[in-house]
Amino acid sequence: MHTGEMRGDGWMAPPPEEAAEEGYDVRYGFADEEQAWLVCTYGGRKRNKGRFHDGHEWNQSMSDPVADWWMKLAPKVGVCTVQVREIKSRSPGKSMWTVTATCKQPSPE
Repeated sequence: MHTGEMRGDGWMAPPPEEAAEEGYDVRYGFADEEQAWLVCTYGGRKRNKGRFHDGHEWNQSMSDPVADWWMKLAPKVGVCTVQVREIKSRSPGKSMWTVTATCKQPSPE
């Protein structure tokens, strides 16, 4: 997630992860005056290992992504939940990870 000018210095530090079945969720919040961006980077050339916990490897990443895709979020979007899930393959030791973002207006309190 990113705020401010496109390709500027507004990268958001991820908030704490919440455990979910076969993965984790991360919830981001934005101030009303901030322009928010969903940024997908992909095509990295080298896999960085994560940490193992309960038989799963968490927080692995790819370095040197070769492409990114920027999506400008509507001004009223105040909350985004990023869901990361592991899909097991039929081949032993193989899996694929998916990422889905759901963004909406914050609930009135």
